[in-house]
Amino acid sequence: MTLLIMLFIPYGISQLVGMQRYVPDSELGAVDFSIGEQFGDVETETVKEVLRDTGTTAAWSIGTGGSIDTKPTVHNGVVYFGCNDHHLYAVSVEDGSELWRFETDGPVISNPLVHRDAVYFGCKDSNMYAVDFNGNLRWKFPTGGIIIANPVANDGMIFFGSQDCNLYAVEEGGSLLWRFASGGPIPDAIALEGGIIYFGSWDHNLYAVDSETGKMLWRFRTGDIVSMHFVYKSVVYFGSTDRNIYAADAKTGREMWRFGVGGGVRSVVADDYGVYFGCRDSNVYAVSHDGILLWKFRTGEFLSRSIAVSGGTVYFGSSDNNFYAVVAKTGELVWKFKTNNFCAAIPEIYDGVVVFGSWDCNLYAVSARDGSLLWKFKTSLSYPSKIEIGSLVPAKTAEIVWTSEAKAEGKGKYRTEAGAGYDINLTQYGAMNTGYLGHKKKGYIK
Repeated sequence: MTLLIMLFIPYGISQLVGMQRYVPDSELGAVDFSIGEQFGDVETETVKEVLRDTGTTAAWSIGTGGSIDTKPTVHNGVVYFGCNDHHLYAVSVEDGSELWRFETDGPVISNPLVHRDAVYFGCKDSNMYAVDFNGNLRWKFPTGGIIIANPVANDGMIFFGSQDCNLYAVEEGGSLLWRFASGGPIPDAIALEGGIIYFGSWDHNLYAVDSETGKMLWRFRTGDIVSMHFVYKSVVYFGSTDRNIYAADAKTGREMWRFGVGGGVRSVVADDYGVYFGCRDSNVYAVSHDGILLWKFRTGEFLSRSIAVSGGTVYFGSSDNNFYAVVAKTGELVWKFKTNNFCAAIPEIYDGVVVFGSWDCNLYAVSARDGSLLWKFKTSLSYPSKIEIGSLVPAKTAEIVWTSEAKAEGKGKYRTEAGAGYDINLTQYGAMNTGYLGHKKKGYIK
């Protein structure tokens, strides 16, 4: 009997590589994980529990690859970026040569923040880190959940969210000042503007919190998970997996307008001309500041949180493996750059150079003018995870299949029959845990 498991993967994690075959003393059903190409990270804890509960022999350890899901940060000629191979890297902005790397206990998918004399970043090992400009640890602050959201800073205070549902404020030395509890994990970027911190939560709300006291000023409820947001000229623009982008007054939270699209909204930026956002219906949209459609640009597959605007050009990546530059006023294609895997992270535009990462384990620097390659930096191809699954008594075989985006989007819960009345329930949290790899890519436990 074969157990079909719908496994949903958090957005942009890491690559699953290097599965090693193990042959036990008895020849009974060793597990071999075979993949056709490089993939994003499997939700390892879920796999472990499913295998344990079904009694399938699991005699392999999971490796994570060097795919990049973080926005690079450029400071004083150095590019800092996190990687799913458990490192924060520092490379030269001139030629991409490595300066140093700092090792953590988990994938680094939180955008690094450079503030004064340190680099701050979160990690899937549930810690917020502070390192100096030579890659030496200053401190780390433990939380109760993985940290995906980027930190922000103001007046000697560092703010960050965790999937333990809390927003934290710590002073530059790493001591806790206050925490604010939301009703769900904090999945994405936080923003700080005018002494107010804005962040979205899996409890379907956008929050505004006073940065000095941690007191909630207002919250805005949507129909699903609130993801990326952008504050521009006293308006906060934010997306939700309820298939809307919203505009609200940044001081009061009063809704000004909403614009409906064909999929969850995962990223948003704005400039004087308009508001630009990526959607999981495979389009990038531009709307006016009063919510009127200006243009939309279709890519080959769905878009993640990769979008930025600079100098009249909108830059974004797609799961069709391309990185795009289009004219902000018209949506006309300027150039596109082909990589070997997803371009899921926000790019950094610096002095005529666009720096961005890909799931193909490369950090790229290309010309903002024509997209020509200036240099690329290769991260590690394989890195052993901290989770190892020991051999269990063989009973059933299991098949892991990634579902199509269309089927996975916004469905809530799935149930699959394991036979003999045995059910497995896996919860799908909107766009955060959908079949991120798309319907063309499959992986199996045999």
